[in-house]
Amino acid sequence: MDSRYSASYFDVESTHWWFQARRKILKALLVDELKKRGKTRFDHALEIGCFAGKNIEEFRQLSARWSGVEPSLEAAQHAQQALPEAEILIGEFPRATPEGTYDAIFLFDVLEHIENSSAALSEIKHLLRPGGLLVITVPAYQWLWTPFDTINKHFRRYTASRLRDELYEAKLCITRIGYYNFFLFPLAVIDRILSRVRQGFVQQEIHVPSAPINAVLRFIFSIETLIVPHIFFPCGLSVITIAKNKEESV
Repeated sequence: MDSRYSASYFDVESTHWWFQARRKILKALLVDELKKRGKTRFDHALEIGCFAGKNIEEFRQLSARWSGVEPSLEAAQHAQQALPEAEILIGEFPRATPEGTYDAIFLFDVLEHIENSSAALSEIKHLLRPGGLLVITVPAYQWLWTPFDTINKHFRRYTASRLRDELYEAKLCITRIGYYNFFLFPLAVIDRILSRVRQGFVQQEIHVPSAPINAVLRFIFSIETLIVPHIFFPCGLSVITIAKNKEESV
């Protein structure tokens, strides 16, 4: 992650509409998945790319134990301070691999940052217990690439079919795959077109918009809290998948 973006990320992760709504949607999805399994929480969950731990903090009641992997020393230290009960490993996954196995593993907009995604998914296969839950979100559509993706050190954007192929190669069983952030998708496409008309201008730092705009965008995105736990969309700004280990559950 570019240092300029990383510095801004600390400030906006708590208040930016996208992060707030994404946590709300994903929490609803995880609660629904637990209900399907007849459980109220996981035994041991791992978030790969946990940054400062905001997701774990939001989801902490959904697992008896939490672990995280984070390449940024500053972010990992912040996560460990905020979540003393969690086990935070500093390093780049999959070169840095936590010990043990997990019944839930999450990568929320992280896989696109990993150059060798095949090696990462193969390692996840080994870490995930039989029948364990894997949830991945990634940015959608290479044609939506902007200089901001470069600043954020993305190696790729995805389609559902590309992510499906990578999961199949890793011998992970897909339960559901599709898209979300659907309602804001048309606005994003228009924004990309206009940015290209403006000769590639792109905002160089992430920031929280004015309070009214932040609230409106958060509300629109948050509507998907009612939908995503049940169905995914045929298109959207992000690909989302639920997968599991092919082996039978213990």
